[in-house]
Amino acid sequence: MYHTYENISFKLIDPTLPMPHRADGNTGIDLYSRLEVVINPHTMALVPLNVIVLYGMWHDNKELMHARGTFLLPRSSLFSKHGVMLVNSMGVIDASYRGPEDEVKAALFNLTDKATVIPRGERICQLVCLTYETPEVIIVNEDVLQTKTISPSRGGFGSTG
Repeated sequence: MYHTYENISFKLIDPTLPMPHRADGNTGIDLYSRLEVVINPHTMALVPLNVIVLYGMWHDNKELMHARGTFLLPRSSLFSKHGVMLVNSMGVIDASYRGPEDEVKAALFNLTDKATVIPRGERICQLVCLTYETPEVIIVNEDVLQTKTISPSRGGFGSTG
């Protein structure tokens, strides 16, 4: 079963679960846990989210690609309800990750001292799609760096306030 939101398409692994949902005007598309997953204290577990992201719009069986990044973010209730957080705070879902077995998963870490259960069918993460540009990467030498900087170094990470 396939579902399309503007210009992103999903294949559902288990069509008996709710389909990905975005309330009118909201940025993120809610995703649901496909399985009940127990996460032991101070450990990480992968929670399957029931979708394969297909990207792009489809017209006459041809994909119309767009420069878009798809990012997995935690729902704001994830920590308060379960004491878990999304590892790395955000997941990037590359356009090449769309094979027939490439189900999106959330890497969750349990910060508590007791096991927690992520129930099947619970909304735990959301997808956010952003357009992007693909600039060419250019490596410069020290001479260019000296002539193109606009101010002296500020002292490193965290030094601007």
